[in-house]
Amino acid sequence: MKRFEYFIILLLSLVILFLSFYPIYYRYKTTPPDRTYVGTTFYTADYAGYVSTIEQGIKGRWTYVDKFTTEKLSETFLYYPYLLIGHIAGFLGIGSIWAYHLSRFLLGLIYLVSIYWLIAVIFSDRNRHSGESSEARRIQNQDSGQARMTGSMISSIKRIIAFFLVLFSSSFPSKLSSIVAETQVVNRFVIQPHFLLGNIFLILGIILFLKYLEKPEKKYVILSGLMVFLVTVFRPSHVILYLATIGIYVIVSTLASFWGGSASWRRRLQNHLRTDSGQARMTMRQYFIFFLTSLVFSLPGFFYLWYLKSNFNELPYFLYDGEGKNLFNLWDLVLLQGPMLLLAVSLFFRHSGKSGILLSFVAANVVLLFVLPKIYPLNPLRFLQTPLFAILAILATEAIFKLAKNLSLITLMFLITVTFSLPTLWLDFDHEVHLYVDAYYIWPPKEYLPALKFLESSSKPQDAVLTYKSLSNLVPMISGNTIYWGHTNETLNYNQKQIMVEKFYKGLMSDQEAQEFLKSNNIKYILVGREEKALGNFHYEFLKKDFANLELELYNSEL
Repeated sequence: MKRFEYFIILLLSLVILFLSFYPIYYRYKTTPPDRTYVGTTFYTADYAGYVSTIEQGIKGRWTYVDKFTTEKLSETFLYYPYLLIGHIAGFLGIGSIWAYHLSRFLLGLIYLVSIYWLIAVIFSDRNRHSGESSEARRIQNQDSGQARMTGSMISSIKRIIAFFLVLFSSSFPSKLSSIVAETQVVNRFVIQPHFLLGNIFLILGIILFLKYLEKPEKKYVILSGLMVFLVTVFRPSHVILYLATIGIYVIVSTLASFWGGSASWRRRLQNHLRTDSGQARMTMRQYFIFFLTSLVFSLPGFFYLWYLKSNFNELPYFLYDGEGKNLFNLWDLVLLQGPMLLLAVSLFFRHSGKSGILLSFVAANVVLLFVLPKIYPLNPLRFLQTPLFAILAILATEAIFKLAKNLSLITLMFLITVTFSLPTLWLDFDHEVHLYVDAYYIWPPKEYLPALKFLESSSKPQDAVLTYKSLSNLVPMISGNTIYWGHTNETLNYNQKQIMVEKFYKGLMSDQEAQEFLKSNNIKYILVGREEKALGNFHYEFLKKDFANLELELYNSEL
């Protein structure tokens, strides 16, 4: 059975990776004859930012410089995973675009392995405390099929179903589906590398805690602390969620150990701990040691973020993450997660031992989504960009086996759940393939590249460039220059700057006004492509044309 299980897991993984990477291939194959494809998938402006950061790493930098705004901002470690990818790519001689997609592919594989590892821990063949044996006997006795199934076979079927639901479960299309691309079926496992890293560490953290519950060894505590230390700076939301998950589990378990209510409730809750009252106190001590160690290891990262926010609050990173707006409600969350959430909720009062930590994860996620933003200005969407869908799918699998009376009903519930998911899976796939059907930042004119390469060779990286729309995202990732305006979340004073850019290209400034505008913002080069020309005609006497072809003109302000 194990070989068959591994074969199915491998096959499912290849299918989801094919569906996820196919949009890239499709866009490459459908590139118009007069255009070139620059590898963009979703969140195109973010893609340009991450590729440009990898390029900074290739060129030897270990600190991140924002290339999408001309203000002098502090250099930080906020995007160090991309800088590290850049250093590795530089050592291997790989370009930044290839490095970006290869890292997505490799981290996607690791992500899939980590999720399967979690599933294997939850539904292990020798799960003494989750009632596997009794459940297997129940299914054996009640199944009307010809073959009797062993406990090991039941566990294997659970793991396969859970992995399938993790990969392909979806729900009703909702506004959250378009806001958070990371929840879409075809993006989950090939999203931005730092999201993948954060999700991998989050899954591994849960596995470490489960391993620690089975056998409280120091190595699990140390590994958890190291993991938290590495993740805190670039994915603080994931660390907060991880700490909240462990904290809720510890609190609930402590209350369960010393519950003073009726005997039936006391027995039920203490059975969750799998220990007697005296040993429970030692178990609680071990829980708190694990939690406090992870918390202590997270403090350096949180202190660094606090230092940056206190001294460099103008960093776009904080401006975006500090929005703290409730962009959705509980109903939106139900629509987004669909039947997986409803099935998981049914386990809150009938779950077995190991799923308690997964239910704590769900509870922590809901609290952080709807309560924390009211207390502290943190963007709640960050807590949807976590593997909540995977945890719900694992819990849904357990719910199916608990609610169904025999193998036939289990199969029927699984098929109903899958059938429910297929339409949204197709919508996600079709949307991702046909997204941005004629965008210059997906397929810029071929003549753009020689001009950007000329800019790369004839200017310094710190020389600022003025562009509009599509070109603004191409400049940092191809020529390496800083741009005045372009990225919604990385450009300071985005709306005000857009007004000034349009005024400049429309020729609504006098020579003196234009010269003062460029000088005050340290802008040395002006690019004029299709979109810039569409804004109107301008003519400023002091500009010098350095490069021109059929599509693009490059001017030097000579200031």
